[in-house]
This record gives sequence, structure tokens and C-alpha cells, in this order.
Amino acid sequence: MRKKLQKKQWKNQVAQNLIFDIRFLSNEYVQSAKHLAIEPDGEFEWSTVMQVVCGLLISSISHILSPAAAYSSSYLMIVIQFFRGVGQGLLPAAHFVIASNWYPSTERGFLNSFAICGLAIGAVVSGFSTGSIITTPGLGGWPSVYYIYGGLGLLLCVCVQLFLYENPKVHPNISEKERDYILQNIGKDLNKKRPPIPWKKIFTSRPVYAMIIATFGQLWASTQLLSVHPIFLSTILHFPVRANGFLTSFPFIFQAIVTFTASYTSKWLNARNYVSVDKVRKGCNLIGCLGYSLGILGVYFAGCDRVLSNVFIIIAMSLIGFPFAGCMIVSCDMSPNFAGATLGHILLFTGELIASFHNLFLVGIMTKNQTLEEWNQIFIISIVLSITSGIVFCFFGSAEVQEWNEPSTSDTDNSNSQNNNNEKIEKGETLKSIEISNRS
Repeated sequence: MRKKLQKKQWKNQVAQNLIFDIRFLSNEYVQSAKHLAIEPDGEFEWSTVMQVVCGLLISSISHILSPAAAYSSSYLMIVIQFFRGVGQGLLPAAHFVIASNWYPSTERGFLNSFAICGLAIGAVVSGFSTGSIITTPGLGGWPSVYYIYGGLGLLLCVCVQLFLYENPKVHPNISEKERDYILQNIGKDLNKKRPPIPWKKIFTSRPVYAMIIATFGQLWASTQLLSVHPIFLSTILHFPVRANGFLTSFPFIFQAIVTFTASYTSKWLNARNYVSVDKVRKGCNLIGCLGYSLGILGVYFAGCDRVLSNVFIIIAMSLIGFPFAGCMIVSCDMSPNFAGATLGHILLFTGELIASFHNLFLVGIMTKNQTLEEWNQIFIISIVLSITSGIVFCFFGSAEVQEWNEPSTSDTDNSNSQNNNNEKIEKGETLKSIEISNRS
């Protein structure tokens, strides 16, 4: 009876969609609520390292509890997914803060892409192993996947606490030469108190909106390949679980190779001043958008041909690695001072909430009958969004440091005069209190 009830619960399409989507909603809610706590008025109210640890801890525990929640109730699973999103919502903006504190401007694309390769490697490892874990006798089936990955997440928490540092100034083992090199080339002064966040100038900046559109296109494509395409493999091409996991993860190997190669080439071009950082970011982004679109167009024409479909998916997945040296790191170029608390938040609002959430939502609405014609409509939409975002960023984006990254002279003078007036008032009140106490 219990099994029948569970099956009936999971046939509720609304509950299934909510389980998939609630993580993105809670993810964005957390980012919206805590982004001011990362760099409020230029000061760290709590350690970025601790933020990463807490995010990993909450996500890992939620992962471990997922099987129990799934067996109990679909609504309890929704709650667990919500907290999983809370934990993951603490991580992205922290990445932008750490990147702006550690990555020299000429090496930023390479180092960021190198770090992002971890996503591809993780997808490869999990894709290869998940199907095997589920189908291997004696491991307990699908719940063991959550236990193993959740346990690895807890281990990662310990590693982050031991080996990750806020910035070069607090690292105990870095050489003085390396520390000086990083501090001189990150584009900001860590000793200087950051100015108030110029929200008005940020939201009236054309490059910011170009960055938002480019990021939307990039993360729409990533969600399409990572979360949506496995459904296509299962329902249209009818691949079994083990093969589905392999085919979903295999293209990430090529993506990691392309990402690393593109980022290293970008670094080489920047270091020798052959091409400006701005042109490198735009070029990488445009190559990725056009390459992804051509790959998805190939999937469209391949139809139910398993071999051709997977060849074109490998092409699309590989070339989508280029934007990780493009629009995905440009916020640190535009404003090193506000990369985490503001631009990182804006980027991940468009990515996590709008792109990821609505991609899955759109697929759920448009593929109710799971026919090839319905999926072809999804492919066309993805192609149009990708090409449009690449062109917009190419013409209107920028990797130059924006003027609002530093406060204007007038703003600084006003701030200083205000501080001086406050000091005079405090001194006057102190003298008055001393006189009153002497009289008494």
C-alpha cells in the first residue's frame, strides 16, 4: 500500500515540477537576502570562507536526507530541495569575491576557467558513477547515490576550512613575491575601505545589461545540456539509465578540455598584449554561443538518429566551454570592488532563477506528449536565445573597468567632509560633557 501511495505521489506532475524548481527559487532568495552581508559598505561582516563552508554543509546534509524525504512524502522532498537551494545559494557570489581577491586581471580568464572545469569534471565523475551505483547489486540502489555524494560534500567542507583563504594578505604560506604580484594586479586595494555600492550607476550601465543577457544565454544553454537533455535521451532516444548517465557526462570531458585550452590561449594573448582583455572576453563568448547553436541545430536535424544526435551534443557541450573565459568572468573585469556583492548577485539572478528555472518550466509545458516535434521547438528556442545573447554582448558588453568601480572625487570629498563634521560634533559633545562634570 505504501509503495502504491508513493507511486501515486510521484505521478503528480505539479509536485514533480515544484521539486525540480524549488531549489532555484530558494537559491535566488538566499542570494537576494545575503548579498549585502558579503561586502556591505565595503566590509566583510562574515568570512567568505565560512560562507562556502556553510553552503557546502547545508547542501550535503540536504543531499543525505533526500532519500528519507522521498520515501516519506513528495512535500517533504520539496522542503529538502528548498534547503539544498539555500546551501547552494551561498556559494556563487562567494566565488566572485574570492576570484576578485585572488585572480590577477591578465590571468583572470584562465584561472576562472580552470576553476570552472571542476563543474565539468564533477559532471563527468557523477555521470559515470551514478548509473553504476544505482544498478550495482548490494549498494542499495538510488539512495546510495545521495549518501555517497553527500558524504563527499562533508569531506569537502573540511578541506575548504583547512586550505581556502580570504585573500593573499591572510595566507600564511604564500611567498612575499607572489603576494605582492597578486595585490598589484587584482585591480583593487584590499587595505582600502570599499565605497558604498553605486546601485543607480550599476542599473543604468549598458555593459551590465549586456552582461546579464550574455549570462542568461550561457546558463540557459548549460541548463539545457545538463538538466534537460537527459530527459530527451530517455524519452525520445530511449537510452537506459546506465547509458543515459554515460552519454550525459561524456561530453563534459570535451568541455573541460576546450575550456582549459580557450582560457590558456586567452591568458597567452593577454600577457603578450596581442589582444585586449575586452576583445578576448567578447570573442570567447561569441564562439561559444555560435558553436553551441550549431551543435543544437545538428541535434534538431539528426532526429532520432542516436549516433548523430550524440555527436552534435558533444560539439555543443564542448564549445559552450568558451564563455567561461568570456561573459562568466567579466564582472570581475568590470568592477573588482563590487564583483561579489553586486555583479555576482545580478549574474546569478539571471542565471539561477530566470534561465535555469524557466528552462525547466518551459520544457515541462512544451513537452507534455514527449514527441520529437515538441523537443524540436525547445531546440529552436535555445538556438535563438544563444545567438542573440552572443551578439548583444559582442556589441554592447565590456571588460573594461567601469567608472563607477571607484567613487568620484566629489563623492569622496563629500564623504570626507561628512566624516570631519561628525568628528567635530563628537569632540564638541565630549568637551561639553567634561565641562559639566567639572562644574558638578
